Amino acid sequence: MDWEKEDRKYFGDIFKQINSKFHRCFWPKESCSEEAIRAHSIQNSGVLDLISENNHVIMPQMGLDIEKGPFLKFEEIGRNKATTFTGLCDKHDSELFKPLDTVKFDPGNIEQLFLLSYRSVMRELHAKMKAAVDIQSQYGRGVELGRFNPEIVDQPMKMATMVIAEAYSFYLYKFEYDKIYLSMNFKNIVHNVDYIENISPSIAVSSAFSFIDNMHYLEDRQNPKCVCLNIFPDKNGIFIIFSYRKDQEAKLLPYLERFFQAEKFYKLYIVSKLVLMYCENLVLSPKFYNNLSDERKNLIKDFFMQNIWGEKKDSENEALCLFN
Repeated sequence: MDWEKEDRKYFGDIFKQINSKFHRCFWPKESCSEEAIRAHSIQNSGVLDLISENNHVIMPQMGLDIEKGPFLKFEEIGRNKATTFTGLCDKHDSELFKPLDTVKFDPGNIEQLFLLSYRSVMRELHAKMKAAVDIQSQYGRGVELGRFNPEIVDQPMKMATMVIAEAYSFYLYKFEYDKIYLSMNFKNIVHNVDYIENISPSIAVSSAFSFIDNMHYLEDRQNPKCVCLNIFPDKNGIFIIFSYRKDQEAKLLPYLERFFQAEKFYKLYIVSKLVLMYCENLVLSPKFYNNLSDERKNLIKDFFMQNIWGEKKDSENEALCLFN
């Protein structure tokens, strides 16, 4: 057998699967069969208006090289494509987020705050389900080509099983948000809102993540502990908002105390590292990013890549700050 030819065919199938789209409307009220659109997880008008330059933003783009393996680069992407996910149909995206997208943001409005975090949760579920479909497809193709034996519990099988388990676990988390939305009991989500003035627009984030490995213990798999982080500018400063379920507050606060207790400008440094360690759904201002030295760009990229794909390893370096 020409293994080099088979390898290229297999990796070609992987690239094709990774670049395919996963469409599903996550409307909470009932099942929706309408095709999902490219919905923005970070507001196109308002937020990306302030971040973009020539209708482009900078985003981390992950890929797979047949020779070198996974790679990451920060590159320009059109704002109309940036931060989009195909997790809602047009009708339900408009209906669900109308109170957030059509009215000026009010940090005291608990419905708007809830919808910010709900959007982060939906986007994260979409990402986890897409990953599960991709890796399952790759494993199945490997079985077809004789690369993997489905009778043996090896590392590829474990990985394919784990991504499904992670997607299902996070679905359970999203289901709790669905219940809150349907009951309109928005006080069940706690929001810590910081607003720092006189910061020029450099970054926006919409992410849901966990400080712990929710797959390690059965109780956490069935009731995952997660936090949402939204960062976005307005004309005078920057909002930094942590959101989490009220019933999980005691579990999550110890991980956030350093941020809450910091002076306002040191908060920017702390949250920058949290973003680089846990969040891949972020956009940077081209004006900010292009003014960084190559050394600082590489430092940010290496820190991000090490933590997104590997064990979390913190380090202190003020060059990791993502704010002007």
